[in-house]
Amino acid sequence: MEKAFSARISLQYYADRPVDHLVIEQSKSYCKDFFIKTKDILSKITESQILSIRAAIMN
Repeated sequence: MEKAFSARISLQYYADRPVDHLVIEQSKSYCKDFFIKTKDILSKITESQILSIRAAIMN
């Protein structure tokens, strides 16, 4: 995670700084998997579960 964060900073703010291609590919893969899992969970969760989660977070 730290490597991905560092790579993002280098790419965003320091265009002349080299970034390991493997770190970029791993970050892209992780983000893709995270997005798919999140969408899957959101498609299965009910309104009452959402309210329960919100209540737990707010307390």
